[in-house]
Amino acid sequence: MMQTTAEKTSGFNLRYLLLYIPSLISLALAGDAVTSYFAAWSGSFLIFYLSFTNKIKDTHKGVPLAEKIFRPVFLTQLIFAGYMSCSSVFYFLNLLGYEYFTRVPYKVMDPYEVSLAASCQRYYLLGHAAMVHGMLFFYSSSITSKYKVNITNWPSFFIKFSVVATPIAFVCARIGGLSQLSEAIGGTTFVASTIALALSIPLKKTSLTILAGIIFISNLLQALTSGYKEPVIVSFLMLGLFLYPFYKKLILTIFVPLMLLLFTVLPTYVNTFRAQSRGEGDDPEAAKEEAIKKVQESL
Repeated sequence: MMQTTAEKTSGFNLRYLLLYIPSLISLALAGDAVTSYFAAWSGSFLIFYLSFTNKIKDTHKGVPLAEKIFRPVFLTQLIFAGYMSCSSVFYFLNLLGYEYFTRVPYKVMDPYEVSLAASCQRYYLLGHAAMVHGMLFFYSSSITSKYKVNITNWPSFFIKFSVVATPIAFVCARIGGLSQLSEAIGGTTFVASTIALALSIPLKKTSLTILAGIIFISNLLQALTSGYKEPVIVSFLMLGLFLYPFYKKLILTIFVPLMLLLFTVLPTYVNTFRAQSRGEGDDPEAAKEEAIKKVQESL
């Protein structure tokens, strides 16, 4: 899209204001919490559209979608807004008395909780708009990398990284103040194993794929006893995104429903797991089994 002479001179693009229109609309509707929430929630999808289709600023022009998805405007936005902003709808529907899109009879709706959720969603939307504004404003296609990574076997590299990082995370978890570092290393290990698996499959390297798969499943089982849903969702999201350029139709057929399923059932799983873990004498494995049972009953 062409900029006016004034915009080029000032460095400001008036189209950035389009990103904030959904926030203004949702704020204007604040008197009705439900309407305001859905205005804010749907506003994030408008921001996706504006930024992905170059309506605000041309980015990666002429680059196929399969090659764009790991750029910050796409991947960072999908993880931050797609997960943090858009997945809140399941919680909000629960507040309205729905469970898995089915109205629960006699479930009392708390207007105060609904109002708070709507307010939070408006902040989510404003944060989403500001983040995209910043990414687009500072984007430049003229920046080239000064360095080149000399790695010829990426799947092997990520597998080795996972193998080395796993015991480090284990040791840190048992050293007082380093326990927080353990969580970060563990999350990085999970992501590394996901990338290793995703890169091994298209290369059709059986041994690497099996090894990466074992590490991925091991990390997945460990993540299910962490009490957090983010590592599971982000890892499956990255697995699908990495495989998308190679298996477009298959990924759209399998991973889109899978992600919707995860967004639906993981909150129930995590809430049950945390509740069971607080019980005296309940170990993580027992809490996991109870959480899985709860999910099965809910489906």
